[in-house]
Amino acid sequence: MRLDFASVRRADGRRGFADWVRALVGQDGVYVIRDASTGEILYVGESHRGRLYHTLTRHFQSWSGFGSGPTYHPDFVEVAVILTDAATASYQQFALIQALRPLDNVQDGRSLFRSAYAEPATGDDAEFLDDDGSGVPF
Repeated sequence: MRLDFASVRRADGRRGFADWVRALVGQDGVYVIRDASTGEILYVGESHRGRLYHTLTRHFQSWSGFGSGPTYHPDFVEVAVILTDAATASYQQFALIQALRPLDNVQDGRSLFRSAYAEPATGDDAEFLDDDGSGVPF
């Protein structure tokens, strides 16, 4: 899977988010935030309630409280988005966290779907693991 990263800033330099970001209103999916200068993956998030625009853009605003996450300066990061249906957004987030190991995700994602790290994948979870059970088939 190829991730296409872009700035969230408007191309004309004016205030606000880029057109591609504004087009995310009402969508579900997963987003990956990386450092624009080093390419280091910083954060993976998702929205499964049609709020992808709001969920992503709050990382560029001051926010706190339950469910809050890291905040980034839009001049120093790039974002890639994968649109999904609501039912698979959380699973795609889990897979990307496992594959990319972002610095700012609080947990590595395993606890989102399995109670024990050593537990072998079965059923729906198995599709997210590669042959040796350690990664993701992207």
